[in-house]
Amino acid sequence: MKMIEVKRPLPGINIFSKSPAMLLFFASTAALYFELVVIRYLASEIRVFAYLKNMPLIASFFGIGLGMILGRPTERLRRTWPILAALMFLLVANAWSLHLTHVPMPTFDYWQFTFKTLPISLVTLVYVFAVLYVLALIIGLFTVLGGFVGEQLVALPRLKAYGVNLFGSLVGVALFTFLSFLHTPPWVWLTVGFLALSPFFMRDIRSQVILFLVIVGVAVWQPVAIWSPYYRIAVKELPPVPGWSKPAGYVLGVDYDYFQKVVDLSPEFITSNSGAKINREALPHYELPYRLFSGPLQNVLIVGSGTGNDVAAALRHGAGHVDAVEIDPLILELGRRLHPEHPYASSRVTAYNDDARAFFRKTKQTYDLIVFGYLDSHTMLSAYSSVRLENSVYTVQSLQEAKRLLRPGGTMVLAFASGRSFVTTRLYRMLSVVFGVPPLTYWTGR
Repeated sequence: MKMIEVKRPLPGINIFSKSPAMLLFFASTAALYFELVVIRYLASEIRVFAYLKNMPLIASFFGIGLGMILGRPTERLRRTWPILAALMFLLVANAWSLHLTHVPMPTFDYWQFTFKTLPISLVTLVYVFAVLYVLALIIGLFTVLGGFVGEQLVALPRLKAYGVNLFGSLVGVALFTFLSFLHTPPWVWLTVGFLALSPFFMRDIRSQVILFLVIVGVAVWQPVAIWSPYYRIAVKELPPVPGWSKPAGYVLGVDYDYFQKVVDLSPEFITSNSGAKINREALPHYELPYRLFSGPLQNVLIVGSGTGNDVAAALRHGAGHVDAVEIDPLILELGRRLHPEHPYASSRVTAYNDDARAFFRKTKQTYDLIVFGYLDSHTMLSAYSSVRLENSVYTVQSLQEAKRLLRPGGTMVLAFASGRSFVTTRLYRMLSVVFGVPPLTYWTGR
C-alpha cells in the first residue's frame, strides 16, 4: 500500500496562500507600518526613546533582516508573535504607571527638565533594563515580520518580488502617515496593523484572541489624550474663577511634559479677577517683548505660536498684523477652539501651519518684532550635540535668516526655559555672533 503524507497547514495558510504576491504585499506593508508605530509610540510613552530614536530603528531593521535570512517562520515562532506584541504594546501603554515614562539618562552630559535626582547606580540599572528589554522585544517582533517577508520573496521572480516589496513598504509608510494626520490614538494604529497581518493568522484563533485583547488593553489602560502628528497632547481645564463666565484657561501637556497654559490675559479678566494667580503669573512673560520694543508695531512675526498666548499679547499691544507660525496642526486648532481671547479669530492675524525655518525662507514680509515663543519640543539637551527636534531652528544660520526679516530698528526676542545651563550660554553666544553685539538678557529666576 502506498502511503500518502499529508502536511498540516501552518496557521498562515488561508485564502491568500495561492497568491504569494498578495502575501508579500501584506507582509511588507505590516513591517514598515509597525516600524513607524514602534518609533512613534515609544517616543511619546517612554521618553528616553525620543532621544534614542535610532535604536528602535536599528533594532527593527536588524529584526527584519534576521527574519529574512532565517526564512519561513516556524509555526511556534508565528504563534509567539502575538505574545511578543502583547508584552511590547501593553508595556508601552502602561509606561506611566510603571514609572518608565521619564527614565533619565545615566550620565551628567545631558541636561533634562524633568530629571529626578536619583543615585547614578539606580539610574543606570533602570535605564539599561528599560532600553534593553524594549529593544529585545522589537527584535523579536520584527524577526517574525521579516520571516513573513522572506518566505514570500523567494516564491516570486526576483524583479516582481522586489517591486511588490517596495510597493507594500510605501503603502505601510503612507498608511501610518494618514492615520497620524487623522489624530487617531494608538489602539487604532494597532487595529490597522493587526488587520494587515490577518492573512498570516487567519486560522489561528488563539493568536486572534490575544491580538484582540492587546487592542482592548491599550484602549482601556492608555491615559486619555489627543494624538497629533507630532505629540501626545493632554488638555486640562483650569479651576473656574468665581463670577467669570468664561474658562480662565487650560493646561496643555505634550508627551507627559508641561507644554503651555492657555490663559486669559485680557485687561478685563486681569482687573476683574485679582485671585487668578496662574493668569497673573503668566502675564509678565508675554508682556516682556513689548516692553523691550519701542515704536509702532506694524508687522509682528511669532514662531512657535502654540495655542495663541503670544498672538493675543501682540494684539493687545496694537500690532497692525501678526503672522503666527505653528508646526503642529492640532495645537493650532486647540488654540482656535479653546483660547479665551480667541486671538486666531482676529482679522489682523494670519496663522501658518509650518516649520519656523521653512517659513523664514519662504516669506517675503519684513517685521518690526520677531518673537520665538519657547519653541522646543524636547526636555533633554546634550552638551555635545543637539537632540532636539528643532535642531535646525536654534542655529546661527537659522537666526541669521530670522534677522534678515527684521526691518531697520526691529527687535528679536528669544525665550527659552533652559535655566542656568550650557543651553542658555550657547543661545547667548549664537545671538552675539548673529547680531555682532551681546544680546540684552532677562532672567526670570526659574
